[in-house]
Amino acid sequence: NHALYILKGDICGFRLRTRRVNASMTLDKMDSNIVVVKKDITLTLPTSDVEDGQIYFIRNHADGNVKISGRISALDTPGSISSSVDLSAGYLMIVVYDKVNNKWLANRCDNW
Repeated sequence: NHALYILKGDICGFRLRTRRVNASMTLDKMDSNIVVVKKDITLTLPTSDVEDGQIYFIRNHADGNVKISGRISALDTPGSISSSVDLSAGYLMIVVYDKVNNKWLANRCDNW
């Protein structure tokens, strides 16, 4: 079931929603790009009504740590699960939901 299927060609002007966050919260199904602007908050990844392949780009733009909470594939030990990970100032985390295994697959990019 596809909402939009384009075998050839392109789409021009398409942008993901960007949301600036300054308080702890559970991310919304319609969120995509998250820019954290306040330190010491917790962002919780959704656990219900999550689509396979759902993706979040989370950038910590605050001067301090942000906690990402959820059923997350551990960054340092593939195959294991973490209940939360810390995202340091200046880092970007990309999480993709794996519905078959019921977990968020996470990658972190540092600030070069």
